[in-house]
Amino acid sequence: MKKLLSIIITGIMALSLMTGCTGTQEQAAEPQNKLEAVKAAGKLIVGTSADYPPYEFHMVVDGVDTIVGFDIEIAKELAKGLGVELEIKDMAFDAVLAGVGTGMIDLGVAGINPTPEREDAMDFSDVYYKASHTIVVKSENVSQYSTEADLVGKVIGAQTGTLQEGVAQEIEGATVKSLGKVTDLILELKTGKIDAVMLELPVANSYANQNEDLDVADSVVFEKMEGGSSVITAEGETELMAAVNEILAQLIKDGKIDTFVADATMLAEQVAE
Repeated sequence: MKKLLSIIITGIMALSLMTGCTGTQEQAAEPQNKLEAVKAAGKLIVGTSADYPPYEFHMVVDGVDTIVGFDIEIAKELAKGLGVELEIKDMAFDAVLAGVGTGMIDLGVAGINPTPEREDAMDFSDVYYKASHTIVVKSENVSQYSTEADLVGKVIGAQTGTLQEGVAQEIEGATVKSLGKVTDLILELKTGKIDAVMLELPVANSYANQNEDLDVADSVVFEKMEGGSSVITAEGETELMAAVNEILAQLIKDGKIDTFVADATMLAEQVAE
């Protein structure tokens, strides 16, 4: 009887030890950072603002509304490099900036320019693409704009939360109208409610190609706009950012980003036809 009791006690102790080990293993498996969390989930959630061709925009593909653009191709490569699936969330640009901090998205890929203010609130990858900035105006008025000074006294449209919005606000004597979507700004321009929309040159060209009554005043140069486009993460996610930078560096080295830009520009032109 004592022998049987000893065996039972030994079995209970062994089971307790096994349970304790299992609990320790489960605790150790908890993701310690965003990179581990993404890999554990098997999915990378990327926020974008799909009204910014050729970066990201809507296009009907095989009868289905699809978000395309060179930022989207970059996002696909990031997910592939991390070994996970990709989920794209379309939102307003300022929501993309806020989304990495709240955890709604893992990365923001939306033609985002680094600024000192933004760098205080989020982390930026190495720059993957640079473009100049200009304005879109009505074709009948394009000859009126040759320098930044010609915008004094005008109503300038800019997307909320963008670098362009900040620069427009610094033009003395100009009034700035900010909206969340570029498409809404273009409508305001076409209906005469604003005089110009400030955009990156590839985006400006895309909207001008889509609208016969609009043109790009490409002689207007904004000296204060620098930096280029980067991917953003929540502040302090060094492991995820290191992985992003490694993938971006390889894409740049292989010339893939140039290819993505060229292909996306062609797609944007098809939408305009």
